[in-house]
Order: sequence, then structure tokens, then C-alpha cells
Amino acid sequence: MAIGDDFLTINGFVNPAELERMVYSKLHDIGIHKEDYPIDPFKIIKDEGIILHEEKLKDENIRGMIVYGPNKTGILINANRSYASRRFIAMHELIHYWFHPKETQRVCFEEYKIVNKGIEWQANNAAAYALMPTKIVIELYDHFFGDIELMAEWLKVSTESLKYRINEIGLKPIENPFASKQISNRFDTYSDNDLRLLRLENNWLYGGI
Repeated sequence: MAIGDDFLTINGFVNPAELERMVYSKLHDIGIHKEDYPIDPFKIIKDEGIILHEEKLKDENIRGMIVYGPNKTGILINANRSYASRRFIAMHELIHYWFHPKETQRVCFEEYKIVNKGIEWQANNAAAYALMPTKIVIELYDHFFGDIELMAEWLKVSTESLKYRINEIGLKPIENPFASKQISNRFDTYSDNDLRLLRLENNWLYGGI
């Protein structure tokens, strides 16, 4: 790692524990604390002075993009994605902005190959740490008695992403038969295409590596 313009720039391998620590340190430095959750990555982007644009892209394989200009930085998010997915993409692009070398542009696709836990792996996992911090996930797990759907609703993330995060932390997902019917019905309204995109999102985040 090297000192970047504003923070530490990751130029090589970093282990998950160190990456998680860096994310929490950065969030603390910009004034985000536990009481600010669930955080709003779109607001953070604007607070950083970055131009944010959401556009419905025909190619679903393109999730987002960060572009560095001589005077301004811009982030583009595929507006065809679900709200939870767009939040994750926004956070992913912020991680690039905070921790990775500022190339002219970086396009983030649905599918990619990871070699030695490279830049895209780092952005994925760091985004998950930022949106679902370990301590908050553990507290929500206790508060909601392990109800994944209620936890995901509170954190504004997908249930599948949260399940992976819970497993990563070492908690055991509990399927609560008394979960809110209203929240369960919300997922029943997803189209087949929405569900396919959610599956792709989770494979992109944690699977197939």
C-alpha cells in the first residue's frame, strides 16, 4: 500500500481483516458512525464531490463505472438494477475512488476473474464491509432473532448478500417462520428477471471464485 491523494492506496494484495479495518477507518474519517446506519452511499458520493449519474444501460453485464477527469470524477450506475444492487454498486465504486489507483476510467462488469484477490475482489468485499459492518450485523442478528429478511430490510441490502455476510462472520442464518408476511410478499413480487439479476449479483459478489 502507498499513500494516495487522500488516503491509503492499495497497490497489491491486502488480507480481508486489514481491508475491513481500512474501510471502517475511512468511514470514521468522513464522519460516519454506527448511529448513521443504514448508510446512504449515494449521498456519500455527492458529499465527496463526485458526479453521480444513473442510466438504464442496455447491457446488463455493465454494473457501473468510475471516470476520472482532469477536474471532476464521475460515477455511473446501471439504473436497470434493483435498489439493493444499485446501493452496492455505488459503494463498490466509492471503494475504487478511496483505495485504488486513479486510472482514467474503470468499468465494472457482471463477470470477471480474480487473480490473487485483486482490485475487483477488494471493491466487492470492502463494499460489503461498509454496508454490513460486523458489529452492526451481530447486533441486528440478536435484535431480530436471526430474521434475515428483517435484517436485510433494515440494512437495505439483498437477503442473499446478507446471508453470505452472516456466514462470513460466523453466525448461523435462522429461517424465522414468524417473519413479517408483508416483507415476504415484497420478494414474491419480483419478476423472473429481477430474481435472475439478484442471483447474478450474489455470484458476482461471493460466488464462482
